Amino acid sequence: MTLILYIRPLKPRIILMKKIYMSVLGLMFAGSAIAQTVKVTFQVDMKNETVASQGLRVAGDYQQDAGMANNWVPGDAAAQASNGGTGTTYKLQVTLKANSTYQYKFVNFDGSGGWEGPPAACTNGGGNRVINTGANDTVISVVCFNSCGPCPATQYKRDVTFMVVDSNAAVSTHKLSSVAFKGSMSGWSDFTAFDDGTNGDKTAGDGIYTAKYMVKEGSWEWGATDKGSWIIQGPNRAFTMSNKGAVTGDTVYGVAKLGALIDLTFNVDMSDTILNSEGVYAAGNFMAFLQNPIGNWNKDTLKLDRVGSTKVYSKTVKIYAGNYQFKYYNGKGNADDSRGENWNFQSGGCGSPNGLGGFNRNLDLRGKTSAQVLPVYMWNRCATSTFGVAELPLGSFSVFPNPNKGQFDVTLNEGNIAAVNVMDLTGRSIRSFSGLNTRSFSMKQSLSSGLYLVNITDQAGRSASVKVVVE
Repeated sequence: MTLILYIRPLKPRIILMKKIYMSVLGLMFAGSAIAQTVKVTFQVDMKNETVASQGLRVAGDYQQDAGMANNWVPGDAAAQASNGGTGTTYKLQVTLKANSTYQYKFVNFDGSGGWEGPPAACTNGGGNRVINTGANDTVISVVCFNSCGPCPATQYKRDVTFMVVDSNAAVSTHKLSSVAFKGSMSGWSDFTAFDDGTNGDKTAGDGIYTAKYMVKEGSWEWGATDKGSWIIQGPNRAFTMSNKGAVTGDTVYGVAKLGALIDLTFNVDMSDTILNSEGVYAAGNFMAFLQNPIGNWNKDTLKLDRVGSTKVYSKTVKIYAGNYQFKYYNGKGNADDSRGENWNFQSGGCGSPNGLGGFNRNLDLRGKTSAQVLPVYMWNRCATSTFGVAELPLGSFSVFPNPNKGQFDVTLNEGNIAAVNVMDLTGRSIRSFSGLNTRSFSMKQSLSSGLYLVNITDQAGRSASVKVVVE
């Protein structure tokens, strides 16, 4: 007996339904791979402020994710908040990535200034407000401009006296001559200081520059400039005025006395980037303290020279020893900061926050009395060059013991060590020591087991790297 099976073909409609079902499933899986977004609404109360000509803006590192051209640009029209035509509360709604962290500030924008300086209690420690987006739309609670909470019903105001004391008034090339203050209480607009015995200044020509400014109760940040160049080193000064007019914090700044005049050599390896035809520059808040002063953060003046046929660029200047910040620029950069390094130098161990959401390299020369040669840093990293300006001759240095238990000595046979940088095999700096001037250096900070690259730079700028095994 023969058994015959008949297989009935699927109807076209059933096949079509299956295709649609599979397509829907595909779209669902594809959608899950796309980053989720949420709507975030910024809010600020301008009750106690006169809103500037170009309105209230929200600047931060959220802007590019919100579809704007660049981060930290208050001039972008898409960053403008609105009060709907009435009221004192301004709002800006944007679409951002879910479960992400962003930094921002409100800006009472007049075309150049107007940045707020909110109290440390509601910032990330670097002067910026922070929003952590969750999985759902968020409306951030209304805060008073330049404050952590709501605006007070009434606000106390009075004159506050600010002073800059010029400790170098006797040094003609570094004597202050045209001091101005600016801060969050002035919308970061200048107000003039005096050293002529008027406008609150007590004695003419004594190197103490004085200014009075009407300040409201609250917490504020400020700085000072001379001929447009910042003269305050480190973070902005900060003070608080209570609702009874009591002032606590800093309203006086003493310009640090100049240290020894020394030679300083900048070095940067540009091998990992496309070089701008305008060349390589260094800029920072050290520039006003050169033997021949330049305005701080002038980004198109201190040009580095190429070393031979290498991709290393170097420049030696005479500078008064002190504590500064700097970074390198690939091309002239005075119009904006887009050509400057933008890496997190703090995470790499060679820099600090700049107070504007970014980072600068550290340049600590305090107490130095002899020539200093900076490590040959790779562009936009804390890692040092693997070949340097010139290599130390084989046999002229030693790292002992190797292998070791996490501690070792670095020794030069001739000359002195300027810097030692310990990196992992990805080039990330683990320990960095600069400004040295010694024949032998002891690594006393224990390292975990593994393989490391120890880069040594001598006072002449020569460099070498040694693989070190930590057991």
